[in-house]
Amino acid sequence: MGAVLSAKGLEKRFAGRGRAPVVVLAGADVEMRPGARMLLRGDSGSGKTTLARCLAGLEAADSGEIWSGEGAQRRTPAEGGWPRVVQLVRQAAGESLNPRWTVIELLGEPGEIQGIGDGASRRREAMEWLKRIGLPEGAAGSRPGELSGGQRARVAVARALTLDPAVVILDESLTSLDLSEQARMLNLLVEAQERRMVSYLFISHRPGMIRALATSEMAMEAGRIRR
Repeated sequence: MGAVLSAKGLEKRFAGRGRAPVVVLAGADVEMRPGARMLLRGDSGSGKTTLARCLAGLEAADSGEIWSGEGAQRRTPAEGGWPRVVQLVRQAAGESLNPRWTVIELLGEPGEIQGIGDGASRRREAMEWLKRIGLPEGAAGSRPGELSGGQRARVAVARALTLDPAVVILDESLTSLDLSEQARMLNLLVEAQERRMVSYLFISHRPGMIRALATSEMAMEAGRIRR
């Protein structure tokens, strides 16, 4: 099978204040196959988050090309992302949840935005995800502030998985969790991969137990990927 996410020669510069532009990506190449669990490690400032945002279509690279999804759709730096094909879970994932919404609303929102099913079917699917991430039915009406940090992170990851993406990018999403919660999260991701051939790009400066799960590993330094 071909790559589900491929990038070639991505370059990105940010303008400095009264200085020359800062090079953040310097010809980065990435290729992910179906079912991959790729670990990308690197120090802070090496360009990992910028790469993640470019791959997810949230940041436009200055040059390079990206292919994603079935049929290897091509995207140039100026074009938008693929909201269902590639999902990004940010650092401190649980903090990105709208504090005014209930868990059931948070889990149903991605499908609503994409026009998937009706209200009843989205609610049923959301309740299924509630079980998969190990939260009781009573948590459906809870708001993020009523959950633990690990529970919020699980909800954030489930939100990304509800759209059945080909690739999920986890940008330092597990770093702030304790070891038991990290293990629970990794088990959740493996179970989701067993149901559907989703691929994962784990980005971390402290790989820890992710390394044991990864099928491949790369390092990023000064905007370049080294294998």
